[in-house]
Amino acid sequence: MICENRHTFSSRLKNLSEILFRVISFYEQNLGQLLVLRLPDVVNICKNVEDECALDDLRLMLLLILGSAVQCEQKEHFIERIKRLDLSIQHEIVDCIQQIADNPASVWITSEWSELNSLPVDEASRMYVLLVQHCDRLVKERHELLQRTVDLLLELEAIKQCNENCFSHTSSPPSSPTSSGVSSLISLSKSAMLHSLCDAASSPVSNTNFVEQKSHLMVELAELKSKVRRLHHELEEKNELVVELKEILEQNKEASNKLRHENLELIQEARSAKAYRDEVDVLTERVRKVDRLESEVQRYRDRMNELDYYKSRVEELREDNRILSETKTMLED
Repeated sequence: MICENRHTFSSRLKNLSEILFRVISFYEQNLGQLLVLRLPDVVNICKNVEDECALDDLRLMLLLILGSAVQCEQKEHFIERIKRLDLSIQHEIVDCIQQIADNPASVWITSEWSELNSLPVDEASRMYVLLVQHCDRLVKERHELLQRTVDLLLELEAIKQCNENCFSHTSSPPSSPTSSGVSSLISLSKSAMLHSLCDAASSPVSNTNFVEQKSHLMVELAELKSKVRRLHHELEEKNELVVELKEILEQNKEASNKLRHENLELIQEARSAKAYRDEVDVLTERVRKVDRLESEVQRYRDRMNELDYYKSRVEELREDNRILSETKTMLED
C-alpha cells in the first residue's frame, strides 16, 4: 500500500518503490515481458530531484508507466486520451511507446523469444547479440551494486565508529539508550544486507526479486540513515544540554561559595553585634546610674541653697541680738 505521507524522503522512496514493483509485476505477470533495460534509480530520484541523472531516471519511470498504460486492458481509454492532444505531442508519445513496447533492447518477450531456434536467422542473430549485451550489462550492474553495497557497509561502519567516538567524549555512560539504539540499527542493517548478498550469491533470483531486494535495501538504508541522523541530532542536543547544565552547576557552585562566604561574614558580624549589644547594656546601666546621681546632686544643691538662706538668717538674727544687747546695756546705764 502506497504511503499517504509524501513529505519525507522515506515516504517518497516507499511510494516510488511500490510503483516500480507494481509496474515490473505488471510487465511480467500480465504482459509476459521481462524488463531488461536499466531500471530507474528511485533513490536518486528522491534524493536529487533537480539533478540531470535524476531527471533521466524519472523520465525512464514515466516511460515504463506509459508502456504499461498503452498495453493494459484499458488501453483504449488511454489511447483515446492521447489522441486528444496536439499532433506534435502525439508523435513524441508514439516515439516513447516504441522505445518500450516490442523493443528487445528494453523488454524481452519470454513467450516468443525464449527459443532462438524458432526465429528467423537474421532475427535470431540480432536477438543473440542483444541477449549477450544484456548479460554483459547485468554483470556490470551486479559488480557495481556489489561495490556499492560494500561502500554502504563501510559507510555504516564509519557512522558506528563516529558514534562510538562521540559517546566516548561525553560524560554519559557508554550503555546509554541512544548509543545502543544506533549500534542495534547499524548491526541490523549490516546483517540484513549481508544476508541479502549471501542469498543473491548462493541462489539465482529473478530480475524482479533482485530489484525488490535492491530497492528494499535502499529504503532500509535511507531509513537507517535518517534514524542515525536523528539520533545524532538528539545526541548533540543532549550534549548541549549537558554543557548548559554544567555551566549552570558551575554558576550555582560559585553562588553557593559566595553565599557561604557571606554567611561567615554575617556570623562574624552577628558576634560583633552581640558584643556591641552587651556594651550597650553596660553603658545603658551606667547612664541610668548617672541620671540617678545627677538627681541626687541636684537635691544636694537645693539643700545647699537652703543652708545658705539659713546661714544668712542666722547672721541677721545675730546682728539683731547684738543690737538688742547693746541697747539693753545702754538702758541699764
